[in-house]
Amino acid sequence: MLLLLTGIMMTFNSSVRAPNGTSSYIYIRADGSVEPSDAPIGTTDYIYYRIYDDIINRSIIIERDGITLQGNDRLIQGDGSLKAGINLTGRTDVLIENVRTTKFQYGILLNSSTDCRLVHSTIWENWAGVWIEGCLRAEISFNNISYNNNYGIRIYSGGNNELYHNTVWHNYDGINIWYSVADVLVGNNASLNYDAGILLYYSTGGTWLSGNNISSNGYFGISILNSDNVKMSNNKASNNEHNFGLDGTQYRHFTTHIIDKTNTVNDKPIYYIKDLTDTIYDINANAGTIYLINCKNMTVKDLNLTENGCGVLLFNTTWSKIENISVSENIYGIKLINSPNNTITLNKIAANQYGMKIKDSNETKICRNSITGNQWGIFMNNSALNSISKNRISSNMADGIRLEYSHNNTIVENTIAENGEPFPFPESFFYGIKLQNSGNNTIYTITL
Repeated sequence: MLLLLTGIMMTFNSSVRAPNGTSSYIYIRADGSVEPSDAPIGTTDYIYYRIYDDIINRSIIIERDGITLQGNDRLIQGDGSLKAGINLTGRTDVLIENVRTTKFQYGILLNSSTDCRLVHSTIWENWAGVWIEGCLRAEISFNNISYNNNYGIRIYSGGNNELYHNTVWHNYDGINIWYSVADVLVGNNASLNYDAGILLYYSTGGTWLSGNNISSNGYFGISILNSDNVKMSNNKASNNEHNFGLDGTQYRHFTTHIIDKTNTVNDKPIYYIKDLTDTIYDINANAGTIYLINCKNMTVKDLNLTENGCGVLLFNTTWSKIENISVSENIYGIKLINSPNNTITLNKIAANQYGMKIKDSNETKICRNSITGNQWGIFMNNSALNSISKNRISSNMADGIRLEYSHNNTIVENTIAENGEPFPFPESFFYGIKLQNSGNNTIYTITL
């Protein structure tokens, strides 16, 4: 009792463990009291609480608003069966600092809470390091959140959450945000994660990424899917399998972002260009990846574009040319969405998942390209009146050319050879040319 009254921090010879037959939970109750009586947490004013010994096989549940929990770098360790090291559910204005939390389902759980903060803490070897669900204005800053089995930091729904200067390494996903609004990510290092460094999925309302370093992740550095109004500046993605990718299903998923050239992939700028006409991007641009949105009469040429979601993506862009570029090791070498009347010629397209994806795009000329060693060579969906001619399409692991729901296209004078090599796809057979639900296409003079 004297410890609670004086706030003196004591040092014991052994960590405080949950005795047999007692609760595995320590509570800071709504009235400010701490239960049970053997819990190594002290306070003198019911606002500032201090942990004065390690806590083993117990978790902390906070039921009081407007408090600070100072961890003094003490260890909070579970046995793998407890839900959260520290549980903030339905809380407002709670600060947690200098804790070390490991071996829980969630190292730190924030659920339906507002204006709560986690700072200067180390969270490791949990299923998820920090789980934030349905929260407003959570701040996660200056933490080391690493070696968690699934997520480093996971935000699901809510909004206006802020992540500053965290080290998020060696998790499955570094920072994973779904269905959240207007979050801020500044100065984080999300690297060496198994899958993605930063993933935004259905992120809306002005999420801002600035000054983050995203390197050496196993799949994506930065991946933005089905999101709108994302703002990016001064982010550096390097040595990821795919450094940067953005995709979506609706108009706003492409047209509302502000992504400037201070963002780089392998030290080359990202070109995310909107509403521009009559411009050439060539070797002088030194581009790492190019997105042309609502553009007209553009030319992309003489570039080497590798290791991204797309080498070049055209969305709602017309009367433009892609010529004499090399695209490799992307998800999509070249991708057109709702972009008619373009020309793709004299390009080297190799070792991508899709050499070329043409979706909802008509009257495109695809000629004299080398399309080799991809998973799919040319994959066309819901597109018509396109011309595929005089290309070499070979050694793609799935189909050389695949048309789905695509009509009135012309495929002539191509060399199509050795596609459909054995590969663990769900289909039994692949072809040089495969038509699925497609009609009135003209195919002739093929060299096999």
